[in-house]
Parts: sequence; structure tokens; C-alpha cells
Amino acid sequence: MRLLSGLGMGEAAARSPASLPKNLALVQALRGVAAIAVVAHHTIRTFTVKASAGIVPPALIGAPAFYDALAFGVDLFFVISGFIMVYVSGAYMASDKPILGFLLKRAARIYPIYIIVSLVLIGLKVMNHVTEGASSFDLQPLRIATSLLLIPAFNEAGGVQPILGVGWTLSYELYFYLLFAAAVVVARKAFFAPLAAFILLAITTCSLLPGKAAIVSFLANPIAIEFLFGCLVALAIKRGARMPLPWPAIAVATAALFVAPLFVHAEAWRVLCWGLPSAVIVFAAVSLEADGKVARTPKVFGLVGDASYSIYLVHILIVGIVGARVGRMVSAAIGTGYASTAAVAAIVVLATLVGIAMYYVVERPIADFLAKRIGDYERARLGRVSKVPA
Repeated sequence: MRLLSGLGMGEAAARSPASLPKNLALVQALRGVAAIAVVAHHTIRTFTVKASAGIVPPALIGAPAFYDALAFGVDLFFVISGFIMVYVSGAYMASDKPILGFLLKRAARIYPIYIIVSLVLIGLKVMNHVTEGASSFDLQPLRIATSLLLIPAFNEAGGVQPILGVGWTLSYELYFYLLFAAAVVVARKAFFAPLAAFILLAITTCSLLPGKAAIVSFLANPIAIEFLFGCLVALAIKRGARMPLPWPAIAVATAALFVAPLFVHAEAWRVLCWGLPSAVIVFAAVSLEADGKVARTPKVFGLVGDASYSIYLVHILIVGIVGARVGRMVSAAIGTGYASTAAVAAIVVLATLVGIAMYYVVERPIADFLAKRIGDYERARLGRVSKVPA
């Protein structure tokens, strides 16, 4: 499946113990769930907290506790990333593959499609700048460079975010990949202790520093702990642990994602409110697959999971370009909350379809091309190493 091959998991699955699942269909489905949740989160916000004048808020889904909770998609992505990295990296931990190959695969996964979508957005901003004559902090050369490279930097609102807003999560992905690779080089299979120590030390230290720079604010965010949750799930699964009563656990954890914002400020406590339940869901899902208790998942879930990265990136353009316009049209023509709810659903579907198209037309061809080159490098590297006398 694409999750395995796209992330270099073909070898990992083949080398895994017999007790481990040979594919991760449910995890792939969860990637799709995470992407759709984020798309819905941003779309509903376009009709509520970011609505322009005249837009009628959507009925049923317009409660802040509901649409804010949909941000858990990011936390689910982070937990899955931590899990996948441990699951795929046995060859690197055993020094059977060069760690540079690992980093090249991660960069090939993140950068190409992100840069393409970012350049489209920058182009739209330039057009807006020319037509409206307004200055824009986002068009400064340094701002563009840090955004394209995913280097943490402040935006015009004072948040640590690139021009393509959702890219802030990719900066954390790259941060985790670099730390994970360093921990594997230093400690091989005992990677978790140095990895966790650095992340926790960085959070603690940077939280205490005054006058925070962008990188300090970035490192102080405890959301990086969610990658550790995913690592722990993978380590537990590899050692034979299974989630007892996985389906009830998924139900309770899913409920917790939406109930928590009713009682606490979920964004401030997101590692516990959304990260921990996401870890429970991933643990339960993999436990079901490991024990062979899952029937074949519908192909549509695999399709959305495969395209989840493209959906995640491109939806910002769709929501930004279409959302407000559709909201005003629907409100002017019908003017009911239920019509706005239907409009939200239509935009989410549109963003998903555009993301799937981008996956097949842009992301997948680029990924396949780069994967072949990186695979050639790894094989050549291993060939040179094997010829060195012991």
C-alpha cells in the first residue's frame, strides 16, 4: 500500500516480527480522518469566527467546542508520525542503511509538494498586492525564504507560522525527524531516551527564557511530546503489547477529543486533551490489525489516506478562495444555518477531491521519482560499505 511504499515501509514490514501487521490499513485511514478533520475545522471557522459580514453561521456544527475540537487532526498526525518513524526505522537502527537516506526520504516527503502549494499561495498574494496596492509583510524576501524552508519565524500576527499557515506543523515534523535521526545515530535501538530527553529539556528550558525569539517559542511548545506518544505506541506494539478492548478504547478516546474543550482551554492543554486520546486511538487501531481483528477497510479510506498530505496542504487554498464567496452567496440566496452547513460540507468535499487530484498528478509522481533516486543512493552506499575489509 502507498503508506508503506511511500514512507519506505516495504522493507520494514518484511523485516517485522510475525506478530506485527503486514500493512497498516487502519493507520492509513486515520491519516485520512486527520486530514478531513483539519479541513472541516478551517472551513467551519470561515463561516464563524473568520466570517465576513452577512454570512450566516452553520447550524449543528457551528458550536466553538465542536469546530475547535476538529483541530485534533494535527495531533493525530503527530502521533502517527512518531509511530511510523519507529515502525520503519529498524534498518537504520541496525546500521543496515545510511541515516542520510532516512533524512533524504523525509525531506522528499515534505518539501516538494509543500513548496509548490506555497508558491501558488505566494503568487496569489502578489496578485492581491498588485491589484489592491496594499503592502504585505508576507512578501518580504526573508519571510518568503524562511517560509519555503520551514524555518520557524514570526508572521505578521506574531505567531510562529509560514506563509502557508498549515506549514507550522511541517516545521515540527522536520524538527522531530532531525532529532530522531540524531538519536538513532547516537543510541541506535535505545534511541528513545536521548530523543525524549532533548525534547523535554528544550520545552522546559525555552519556556523559562524571557523575550522569546521565534525559535524559542517554537521549541517551547509542548506539542512535540505527541511524537513521543507515537514512538511509545510503536515500541509497545513491537514488544507484543496490545490495547485491551480496542473498540471501546477508540470510542472513549474519540468522545474525549470533543468533550475536553467543554471544560478546559483545549489549545493550552492539547497534549493531554487531543494528543493523549490520539495516541490511544492509534494504539487501539494497530492492536486490532496486529491481532487480525479488522476486516478489509473500504478503498475510499485508503484513497483519502494516501492523499492526506496533498489534501492537508491544498485545502487552505480552496477554503480561502471558495469559502467566503460561497458563504456570502448562500447567505444572500437562502440565509439559513442549514444551508451554511450544506455549504461547509460541499467545500470539504471539494477540497478533498482537489487534494486527491493533486496527489495523483503532482505528489505521487514526484514521490516515486525521488524514492527511486534515494533508493539508488542507499544501494550504492551499502555496496561501497560492504566492500570495505572488516
